[in-house]
Amino acid sequence: MSEQAVVDIWHSEAAKGKAQREGHRSRKIWPKLKDILRSFLLSWWKTIFTISCMLSVSVDPLFLYIPVTNEDMKCLRLDHNLKTVTLLLRSAVDLPCIVNIISQILAVRPRQRRRVKLVEMAKRILWPYFLVDILAVLPIPHVVILILLTRTRKISNPNARKLLNSLILFQYFPRIFRMYQSCKVNKEEPDEEEADKTRYGDHGHRICFKVYKFILASHVLGAFWYFFSIQRAMDCWQYACRKEKKCGDNTFDCGGNHSFKNVTFINDFCPISTPNPTLFNFGIFMEALQSNIVGSTDFPQKFLHCFWWSLQSLSSFGQTLETSTYAWENLFAVCISVIGMILFLIYLNAVLQVSGRVFI
Repeated sequence: MSEQAVVDIWHSEAAKGKAQREGHRSRKIWPKLKDILRSFLLSWWKTIFTISCMLSVSVDPLFLYIPVTNEDMKCLRLDHNLKTVTLLLRSAVDLPCIVNIISQILAVRPRQRRRVKLVEMAKRILWPYFLVDILAVLPIPHVVILILLTRTRKISNPNARKLLNSLILFQYFPRIFRMYQSCKVNKEEPDEEEADKTRYGDHGHRICFKVYKFILASHVLGAFWYFFSIQRAMDCWQYACRKEKKCGDNTFDCGGNHSFKNVTFINDFCPISTPNPTLFNFGIFMEALQSNIVGSTDFPQKFLHCFWWSLQSLSSFGQTLETSTYAWENLFAVCISVIGMILFLIYLNAVLQVSGRVFI
């Protein structure tokens, strides 16, 4: 073998060795890049999911603003523009939750291409959290608004109103729990070296989150105050009908044929401008009826009015509320007082933690 051939073989072997080393190096770098990209996308996804959870609990109370009264005809109808917007918003904020449910199912699938029993997959899923996600994403308001209240036109039926109350409350608790869990998971613990730098910033975020809870509670309770005001007005209408025996329970549907045109006897039994508690006491709902926000389709106007009423009631722990003897009204007032005190203690605890003291 000539000397030139030996040199060529040596160069080819050196080139192969260099290529192998570069291949090993690229195989070591690529997993690191994949991990960095995966952690970056996961961090963004956690943020998006947390924001969607916070928005979802803010959208649900909007369903309670959809019913609108007609004081002149003493009937009830739906605000179709608000209904459409609310249904679209609810569908949009539920998309991240649906993606999260699908990702949980796909995450437990084994990498091997073989059939796996459902029992083995079930063991890998955290069923309590998975069940909460399922309950939170169920389209219960869609079904109630589109089918129960719109198609059957039974919104004036007291049983339909009670069902709407129960279903919204039933689904609201899983959505609150999901928001709490997402905020808890998304919270990053600082390193020991950065603990002193981020301590005050972390407490600042906590205080902002406590304020958000107070604003959210005002939004939710204000929406229920609006909806309960409509229910209380309809209770009085039905009470007047039972006394005079001139109408039925379905007479108060604005889209139906009224069996009577004269509603003066309802005005006599349910006076709004000059209240008479001996005839019918509206209690804490009188302000909503006198201001006629229950008959307005101007959403910003009635939303801000209800929000301010609730914020004022929470801030005073319900001391400004003058209730009637109606049991559910008193229970609602008690909830406002208790929630106001709890939120105040939570906020006070967060403020004291900034100064290095723990109250609770």
